[in-house]
Amino acid sequence: MKIKLIVLIIIAAVLAAFSPASQNFRGPNRKSTPKSAPTKNVLPPPLIKSTAIPDFTETPETLEPVQIPEPTEIPKVPEILEITETPEIMEILPAQLGQKINCGNKFQFTFYYQPLMTKSNSSQVAKGKFLVSRVLITNLTDRTLEGIPARSFRLHGIIDGVDQEYKLHIANSFITSDRWDVGLITDTIQAGSMLDTFLVFDVPGKADNWYLKFEPIAKSSEGPFCRVAIQVPKINYVD
Repeated sequence: MKIKLIVLIIIAAVLAAFSPASQNFRGPNRKSTPKSAPTKNVLPPPLIKSTAIPDFTETPETLEPVQIPEPTEIPKVPEILEITETPEIMEILPAQLGQKINCGNKFQFTFYYQPLMTKSNSSQVAKGKFLVSRVLITNLTDRTLEGIPARSFRLHGIIDGVDQEYKLHIANSFITSDRWDVGLITDTIQAGSMLDTFLVFDVPGKADNWYLKFEPIAKSSEGPFCRVAIQVPKINYVD
């Protein structure tokens, strides 16, 4: 019985020692340790990888100046001159009245009457003077020609040392041929046949030398059958 009582007394004493009242009894100067607030699950700040910042205070390397070559003078391109064809030099064949002059083996040309130079002819007045010639043209080809174009005839005269060229005066040539009842250069010429016609040119007047270029061309042909330069026989100057 005494043992139980002693045990109870010891237990009571222990309880009294650990009771709140006994803790306050320890004195006002004893500071109580405040309970720390429960910590939250806070993630640590992300790690920032440091990047090396270049040092711009360094003086850049000095480059050597590049020498620019002086501009070279561009040579001037010479102006391209137009190349002109040199006219073919033809031999001027002397001719007498009634003489047959061959133009290759394609034609024969003959001055039939003495050429005449006059101011008026067949009721027409020339700007300068009319040089009138009656001629015979023989077709030696094996084909029929539908006339001979007027550009087949060119009269040349040496005036003051200059070679001048004159076209056929078609109107007066036709009028004169019709008046004398002979053929026209536009007539059909059968193979082997001959054309009797007048050729008239309007020229300034006298010249040191007159010659006729005969280059017969067919209407369907690109070039002449032949070429010949014939000296005009002695001219009869009327006025």
